Amino acid sequence: FGDAPIKVHQSVKDRMGTPGKLDGLVPGWVPPQMCCSDYEFLNNVEWVSNDAYDKAVQSPIGSFPQWAKVVLGKLENAKINGSQPKFYARVQEWHSSKPLTPLTDRKWGDRTYDAEKDKYPQKEGVPTEFYCPSTPTLVGSDRGSCDFNGTFYPVLPADTASVDEFLIEVWEENLHDDLVGRFVLKYDDPSVTEMMPRDIDDPDGASNAVFWAKLDLYTDDHAVKEHLIPSDPSPLLNTTFTQCIHFFDLLLNKSESELCKPVVTNCEEFINYLTVDS
Repeated sequence: FGDAPIKVHQSVKDRMGTPGKLDGLVPGWVPPQMCCSDYEFLNNVEWVSNDAYDKAVQSPIGSFPQWAKVVLGKLENAKINGSQPKFYARVQEWHSSKPLTPLTDRKWGDRTYDAEKDKYPQKEGVPTEFYCPSTPTLVGSDRGSCDFNGTFYPVLPADTASVDEFLIEVWEENLHDDLVGRFVLKYDDPSVTEMMPRDIDDPDGASNAVFWAKLDLYTDDHAVKEHLIPSDPSPLLNTTFTQCIHFFDLLLNKSESELCKPVVTNCEEFINYLTVDS
């Protein structure tokens, strides 16, 4: 209250470092408070710690992925059913602890889709579909290839507690879309950052299809900033820091002016504002 400083844990300062100098554990990272241009967050802070944190050895800069991007290349030898095949990839975040649904010809592998409500409970859980931009090349009578030509999934935070891989399903579009197969790109796969052919599991269990794909992994916020494109490049959006672009524009889809002014009077209203009303 009054002029009393706000107590913030030392780990926040260590992760952030000195704003503008990129000397923190995650270069370019800032806490959400820094996204409010008119809020002098650092002017009234008392950094506090505890024995457990002080004794721990902090990981060096860039030890773990902070952001990830799926890059799609060429689909080869995919099974086709229609006379004019059109392929698309259905990409979504996944965690390896959640078993995939059994492969069937026309069933998605979603873990987040709520069939009763016919919606996804979280924006981040909604799969993104990417159509192959070129005309497929036929291989024999029942196979085809198509180059996705570096199509990429939007850059997302690499939060391994909730997501440690991407699930990619390959579909052929026709009257009733057919599942060609699926594969995953795991963060901890040593070869995941190489553009190379990935075997596709198909419903018949006998697919020879492969999909060239990789993950681009970024170990700091500064390097990924140029890859985050605000959907609304409004002057009201604070684009100084990577976290702010993602936090305002992609995660909450709200402007700085809206989130950095008091709009509620208590915690219950605030939680409702961020979850229900958004």
